[in-house]
Amino acid sequence: MTCPRCGAENAEGSKFCIKCGTPLQINPNPQVNVQPTTVEPTQTVAQTIPNIEQAAVAQLEQQVQPTPVQPQVAPQMVAQAPVASNATLNFVKFIINMIIKPFKTFKEESTKLENIKNPIILAVIVSVVMTLFKVTTLLLSIVKITSKSKYYKFGEIAKEIGWFKVIGQSFLIYAGIILAIAVVFYIAGLIAKKSISFAKTLAISASALIPYIVCSMILSTLGGYIWSYLSLFFSAAGFILAFVVLYELMNEELKLESDTKIYFNVACILIIAIGGYFAMTKVLPKTEAAQASFVSSFSSILDMFD
Repeated sequence: MTCPRCGAENAEGSKFCIKCGTPLQINPNPQVNVQPTTVEPTQTVAQTIPNIEQAAVAQLEQQVQPTPVQPQVAPQMVAQAPVASNATLNFVKFIINMIIKPFKTFKEESTKLENIKNPIILAVIVSVVMTLFKVTTLLLSIVKITSKSKYYKFGEIAKEIGWFKVIGQSFLIYAGIILAIAVVFYIAGLIAKKSISFAKTLAISASALIPYIVCSMILSTLGGYIWSYLSLFFSAAGFILAFVVLYELMNEELKLESDTKIYFNVACILIIAIGGYFAMTKVLPKTEAAQASFVSSFSSILDMFD
């Protein structure tokens, strides 16, 4: 190895010159003999062409095949029918169970009644059922009158009654009673600083009238054909059952103490009674009273010929 400065010969691998001490440079990039490697193709060109042709033919056949046309049906319309039928069936089961076991049924369905939609539907159903029985009672009264008379017919008396007004007024009266009970107990609960939702009070007030419908409207009417005192018995039983259901369910939701419970419910019942008396005597129109007097006048006239 020759020194680039003084030209002295040094041994191979020396880092410094033995004569002048100059550092000897070593080639940093030694040449490496790399032998090229060849990669054998897995498929030859002759083998690849048939595969490409087969893929192209399969894709073309898939495009040519006709796709079956399925009728477009709105998914919402298909799903709404069973949902609506199930909802109606659930309300019917709830009403039947409220007659058999009111407290257990309401406790089991309590979570579903927290949604305001379900109590509103329940209140409407109860109001409609009570209206139907009111109209049915009026029809039975007309049938009783015409069965005793030789001069008056069912159609003649029925035409004198404004049926739309009777149905409309009856529905509004019953719906107003349910709403008034719910509002009174809800406001009283807020005053007593108890946490209760209006949906629950509306559901309780509507549920409490279910025993009243069965006893005071259905059984009382049927019992009247057997014995007049039996009708009074069922009417009184309906009022008592409705009050007990209302009392127990409201206290279960409000969690009132024993002493506060009595005064709270007495105050609410008095407010409802006073408001109902005022509504029936001052606010509501007198067409219903006129219709009742119209029917009773026919009945009294016919009783003279018995």
